[in-house]
Amino acid sequence: MIETVVALLMFVNNEIKEHRIQENMAQCLRGKRTAERQFSAGTKYQCIRTKAELEENIDGSRSIKKIIIAVSYTHLRAHETPEHLVCRLLLE
Repeated sequence: MIETVVALLMFVNNEIKEHRIQENMAQCLRGKRTAERQFSAGTKYQCIRTKAELEENIDGSRSIKKIIIAVSYTHLRAHETPEHLVCRLLLE
């Protein structure tokens, strides 16, 4: 099932390594502050409200299976390589 959730994400070297569903943004920000007290180089935390595909665990709790993050067309174009540009132009 896909739902909008508030999640606390842990990034290690710019990759999502862990994510936890939070009750609300206030709880997420508290968790972020707590996690940031234990400094670790290359690790950062971020709270987001986004759509996610959830799965139900055996104990009845829910966890995030996939995070769905929308990005703008402008953002995608900013990362476009010459090879991507050729493919995009051929498709238009």
